[in-house]
Amino acid sequence: MVESISGSFFAALARVIESEADRYGYHIVYCSTENNAQKGES
Repeated sequence: MVESISGSFFAALARVIESEADRYGYHIVYCSTENNAQKGES
């Protein structure tokens, strides 16, 4: 869970995470809170 996946830092990090996970047969699910604390509590 991240604040926003649209920023260049998180987007680049997401690509690396997905690539590494794929190497081991895993799939990644992202959730963006869009800087909304209530979304992060769920």
